[in-house]
Amino acid sequence: MKSKIGYFIVVIVLLALIPAAAVFATPELGTDEQVVNPAKIQQSFVYLPIVKIPLPPPPPLKLYLHGQDSSPQYFLSTTRDQGTDFNVLTAADDPVEWTMRLDDDLVGTAYSYSIYANIGPYQDPISCDVEILLRSFGSDTVLANWPQAFTIPTGNDIHNFSGQLRGIDPDVVTGDILVLRIRPRSGYALIYAGNFFGQELYSNIIVPGSYP
Repeated sequence: MKSKIGYFIVVIVLLALIPAAAVFATPELGTDEQVVNPAKIQQSFVYLPIVKIPLPPPPPLKLYLHGQDSSPQYFLSTTRDQGTDFNVLTAADDPVEWTMRLDDDLVGTAYSYSIYANIGPYQDPISCDVEILLRSFGSDTVLANWPQAFTIPTGNDIHNFSGQLRGIDPDVVTGDILVLRIRPRSGYALIYAGNFFGQELYSNIIVPGSYP
């Protein structure tokens, strides 16, 4: 959804101006009393415009990749440590999706990823696509897409890959699903999320945030 607008409404001020020429004396009354002639009163209106001031965008959401035995098996969470350290094999013919249910609209267009991965010693280097999708009523909308986002070299070393771009400002309906999909172009890749042998390998994505 587009950024919300804060409105400051300026009150319309009515000024009544009474010129001195509208005042006259009544000598026949024998006093110095002055009387205002209502027909001589002039009115002036001052109109000030409505000023629209954009609100700053909400803070972005950093979402960590997680896995568990129950459904959903692979999910996204704002919590980094949930006791779910794991690595998962994602394959060209069976790419893994991490999901998160949304209750509020996402406001903004900035997306990024930071993924830890390797492919082992028995494959040639493999390129992977990264997609962030909005799944609404069974239909997917691509919010951010990195074709051949990174290429994992052969070997057991774990590498960190990152990228960012300006994507789509989505219109979220409560109950929509945010989806991260990582698809190797061939073979398979191991994606890491957690603490492994003292190494902090917390794969994550960053997406636009929500207003409270």
